[in-house]
Amino acid sequence: MIKHHLFHIAAVLLLLCLTACGTDNQSSADRGSENQEENGQQEETEDAGQEIEEDSIIRLLEQLVQFELHGEEIEKTAFLQESRENNYSLYVIDGFTFTGSELGTDQIVYDQDASQMMQIQSYPADTAEEEELDSLAYSYAEASSSEIPEAWEPSEEYSFPDNTAGYQSSSDSEETLSFYFEKNNKVMAISITITKDFGSTDAFLKMAETIE
Repeated sequence: MIKHHLFHIAAVLLLLCLTACGTDNQSSADRGSENQEENGQQEETEDAGQEIEEDSIIRLLEQLVQFELHGEEIEKTAFLQESRENNYSLYVIDGFTFTGSELGTDQIVYDQDASQMMQIQSYPADTAEEEELDSLAYSYAEASSSEIPEAWEPSEEYSFPDNTAGYQSSSDSEETLSFYFEKNNKVMAISITITKDFGSTDAFLKMAETIE
């Protein structure tokens, strides 16, 4: 009887031990799974952070720009200007004023003569039609001259994208340059109008090429 009683107690203790071991093993497995999940989430977060850092464009608040004005080589400070309405930024040379517009057309004018100006428009690349942009550029150049506009491409001294294209024209009183290019999933349409032989086109182009 005593042996039977002792055997019964041993069986109960063995069962309790096995139950405890199973619980510990399960807890360890659960903790391992949770740790793997946390590590996975942490890695995903770190990867996302790296992507944001790589995709973000960090720009200085100002930089020096060399340009030609009135036939004279000049170096001035240009200040970073953001167009929140049209989702881009560029550097604007000291002595020129940037004006943003909620209607979609921003403008930069020369402070000493507001008739020297550049207009900037931005379109999402996936909705912009090249034929329409080309037609608009041609029409703008044609409107300021009685002659047929000439095709225009930037010279190698400028750092515009390879897809840049446009037209130029002139009249007795003014010169017009209208062009467009795709950059950073945006299509930028630029129109420059200056008094003939005023010599400010280079300054406007030097600002336009900094668009991001």
